[in-house]
Amino acid sequence: VCDIRGYTRISERMAASDLSALMGNWFKSATKVIEACHGTVDKFIGDAIMVRWSSEQGIGVDETVRNALCAARNLHDVCGRINASGKLEEPFRIGVGINTGQAVLGSIGGRGYREYTAIGDAVNMAFRFETASKELAMDVVIGKDACRYLPENLWSAALRSVTVKGKSEPVDVWAIDFGEIAAILGSAAAS
Repeated sequence: VCDIRGYTRISERMAASDLSALMGNWFKSATKVIEACHGTVDKFIGDAIMVRWSSEQGIGVDETVRNALCAARNLHDVCGRINASGKLEEPFRIGVGINTGQAVLGSIGGRGYREYTAIGDAVNMAFRFETASKELAMDVVIGKDACRYLPENLWSAALRSVTVKGKSEPVDVWAIDFGEIAAILGSAAAS
């Protein structure tokens, strides 16, 4: 899950036509980046993007986690290009939550509106981890289940517990910044 930081302030300060152009550019560029990293945009929710990777496509979960990290890094690069345009008063930034686990994929909804989407606790936790990225003042928060598919020496000593809405017990996560992703991907590929 990827969410724009400070979107309310951005939308408040921009003319509707300029905001529409900005968001159209963001979603178009983000979709290209996500697809290049073998992800599927599940949906756009306001300024958030829910993305899914499936290990049923003949790739392992370890590769889906690396692809999610690759997408996060590349989405950050898109933010840099938007910032380089000089059209915004404040930096265009994002936060990301990454999780793995079981989800049900199918068509849900009622008469008149149906949506093909993934649902389940693993999906919900990805949203909670994105929220935790704001609270921890970090760029990316990765759930412990996803960390298990990366070299343990990278994350085991860096886990921290966070309280997330709806859970009775704290959960373990690894919080990183975008600058760390290249080294993580390099270490994961070497393993």
